[in-house]
Amino acid sequence: MSSKSFKSPISQIVGKIPLRIVMIVPFVLQIAGAVGIVGYLSFQNGQKAVKDLANKLMDETTGRIEQNLHTYLEIPHRVNKIKLDALESKVLNMDNLSAWENFLWRLVQLYPEVNISTVANKDGRIRAGDRLEDGTVLMPVLDDFTDYSLQIYNTNEKGERTTVAKVIPNDITGPERRYWYTRQVWYRDAIKAGKATWGSITVSLVEPSLLITALETIRDRLGNTQGIMLTSLRLNSTGKFLRSLKIGKTGQAFIMDDLGRLVATSTDEIPFRLDENGKKQMFKAKDSSDRVTKATSAYLVNHPEIFNNFQNSEPINFKIDGQPQFLRLLPFRDEKGLNWLVAVVIPESDFMEQINANNRNTILLCIAALVLAIVLGIFTSRWISQPILKLSQAAQAIAEGDLHQNVEIKGLKEVSILEISFNSMAEQLLDSFASLEAKNEALRIAEENYRSIFENALEGIFQATKEGSYMSINPAMARIYGYDLPAEMLAAVTDISAQLYVDSSSLNEFYRQMGEKGNVQKFEYRAYRKDGSIIWVQEDARAVRDTNGNVLYYEGLIQDITERKRREEELKRQLQELRIEIDQQKRQQEVAAITQSDYFQEIQAEASDIELDEFWN
Repeated sequence: MSSKSFKSPISQIVGKIPLRIVMIVPFVLQIAGAVGIVGYLSFQNGQKAVKDLANKLMDETTGRIEQNLHTYLEIPHRVNKIKLDALESKVLNMDNLSAWENFLWRLVQLYPEVNISTVANKDGRIRAGDRLEDGTVLMPVLDDFTDYSLQIYNTNEKGERTTVAKVIPNDITGPERRYWYTRQVWYRDAIKAGKATWGSITVSLVEPSLLITALETIRDRLGNTQGIMLTSLRLNSTGKFLRSLKIGKTGQAFIMDDLGRLVATSTDEIPFRLDENGKKQMFKAKDSSDRVTKATSAYLVNHPEIFNNFQNSEPINFKIDGQPQFLRLLPFRDEKGLNWLVAVVIPESDFMEQINANNRNTILLCIAALVLAIVLGIFTSRWISQPILKLSQAAQAIAEGDLHQNVEIKGLKEVSILEISFNSMAEQLLDSFASLEAKNEALRIAEENYRSIFENALEGIFQATKEGSYMSINPAMARIYGYDLPAEMLAAVTDISAQLYVDSSSLNEFYRQMGEKGNVQKFEYRAYRKDGSIIWVQEDARAVRDTNGNVLYYEGLIQDITERKRREEELKRQLQELRIEIDQQKRQQEVAAITQSDYFQEIQAEASDIELDEFWN
């Protein structure tokens, strides 16, 4: 059954509906749908506005936090770099640590954010500058004159040691006593990294602050460890910075390390507690006493999949006690091994009051616009449908074969233009049908002529793909290669290069000329026939290309020149034999000329007079 005769039930029903109804109903439905979508999108835009505002606020907040962390956490590594520069410039060295005392004292004065800056050499000696939050600078010393116990000295205004403020005993005995510091966590972290790195976060013993330590291993040119540098930074300033941020009305921010422990928070909560032994310890954020920090951390623990969306700019939606919240996560990492997570949480209620009022106004406006659009849509559809009905009737008449149609329509400018185009089209159709008939007849004659030439040509005519198989061949082509019919050869020869070419060098030469010139002329090569015999053929071919210059296929002519080649070889053989015969006659004439010369006769006469026995004796 043809597609023209088949009509689906739906198309049969639609085909019976008048044009006016078909135009009016979809138009009204379209307007109603459009207004409904606008209303829905307006409502959604209200929700999106909340998200956009929260997102923008979170972008700004996380950006400021990230910038502050980068700037602040660079300080201890910068201090270590200053100490390394002093070593490289040979102002100080690792053998004489006493010379470091005033230098470290001034260094912690210069960077008040630093808690302690230390230098330890391979001989077990330590010097450090320890600045308290009140500005007091102490000087921890571990050396042979302290019996390798850590003595913490008070200092005067010149940075000189005065009285001993505190002593941390060394409980190690024997030769290993002097390497007491190698048992410290910061030493093991530095040796393990072998480069600038961060030590573990610790709680200050004397101040209400967490400390993070920048470590640097000092090595000589041979890679041997010469000592350790460390600089500890107070993290309570980070908490102060978070509390200074205005995050919506009631938003919060906090920072966790890679173990899930609370590092800093915008609330008043201190990020460490006393354990059962009275020792200060950090705690995990999910154990926080703050409701938001605790609920957010618990949500992150229960939804580990969100860590795959760190780069997503959209905030994460979750609820705390049934109240929607916006959550933005910022992974904070550096090349020295730091791996923290910054979380910013803002309640949705901080933004919703004005948005809800806007949504109500939007819904009322959408309803009014819908009513107005339906009324205007019905009127406009009826106005347009009338002239189109006339054009439809005229088009139907043309489809039935009556090309003599001329319509007159008054109405819109575009409809008038359509009327003129329609009348012009009808006239052109009359002319086109007459012209088409003439062209079809000419095309039929040309096709018959081409087919006659193709079928009756004495030369082989072919078209071949660039992959090496024939697309079409004429009878002469099949006969040249020993096949009865073109179809037989097309089925048998599927790889021209392997089945027809005797010499692969000829095939390479064919492709070379095609690549350089796009054609071959009088190209001669040996080819296999169907029965395996070898013939000589001459080929004239060209590459047919598309508009981009890519080869589509090859086409050309083939002639059997085996007989001509045989005659050429026979002629060459005869010429060679004639040349040999001429050379023999020429040599005989030269010998005769020599033997008949007077000189040769004189030598022959003299030779006959010689007695051979006397000559040899």
